[in-house]
Amino acid sequence: MMWVLFTIGAILLQTIRNLEQKNLTKKIDAITASWSRFILPFPFAIIVIGLTYQNSSAEFLKYITLNGLLQMIGNILLLKTLQGKNYSIGITLSKTETIQACLIGALFYKETISFIEIYIVFLAFIGVILMTNLNFKNRTEFLISLKNPSNIYGLLCGSCFAFTAYNLKSATIILTSQGYANLLASTIVLFYTIFIQNCFFILIKIKQGSLKKDVTKLFASENKKSFYITAIISLVGSIFWYGAYSYGKVIYVKTVGQLEIVLALLVSIFYLKERDNILNYIGIFITFLSVILLLIPKSHL
Repeated sequence: MMWVLFTIGAILLQTIRNLEQKNLTKKIDAITASWSRFILPFPFAIIVIGLTYQNSSAEFLKYITLNGLLQMIGNILLLKTLQGKNYSIGITLSKTETIQACLIGALFYKETISFIEIYIVFLAFIGVILMTNLNFKNRTEFLISLKNPSNIYGLLCGSCFAFTAYNLKSATIILTSQGYANLLASTIVLFYTIFIQNCFFILIKIKQGSLKKDVTKLFASENKKSFYITAIISLVGSIFWYGAYSYGKVIYVKTVGQLEIVLALLVSIFYLKERDNILNYIGIFITFLSVILLLIPKSHL
């Protein structure tokens, strides 16, 4: 059950990181705020690559590149949802990645789950939808709320993160087959990903002609605290996430990871003073129930 401990640790850290990044997006653009996660670990990533590049096959680099690109896009989309009116919607709709991961795993990565597990994932999906604050009063209003840009960003974010999980899992398996321990292999994959993401962001900023200006903004006194907290917590949280995927099945990690929505909702209600409704609480109950069912040995179900 190592993957459960890693997942819970990652959830707690990611909730704090999302709050800090939300603060950054009030002062800088979403791309720069997203990049803030990866700048400080960049030198360490270069060192790790220098020590391990001899074990990098073409297949490994393919998974790493896709992982870095999709995670970068997913995080930018997530930050755009967080710029919306309700903080909890951004996290919640991004977590539809769990139901999306079922389809993506079966279609592209040959990872299948049992019928019981499919039902549990679908139950979790219902819990997620009930916590989205989507408008269910009538068909017209529901479709209007679904077309809200923040909701669309959240759904696309979920797709990116679903693909990301399978790519980093595949890259980690390649390293473990070479004799690396699970956690070490996943951490190496993380640093390769950080290196690639920094390269992407630098190219984007050079094209925008704002590389020096935006880096200076991150280190400015009014942003420095949020920047450092975001970078450090993100790195530790990512080590936990990658470790969780190295030990557990992708769909298991993502289902337990939906507990992050519960934390996001509580933050939304008690810290950000945003509105809630009875459906939120029903969704919380269903989400907890699905996680409990997933952790019960399937022979007991």
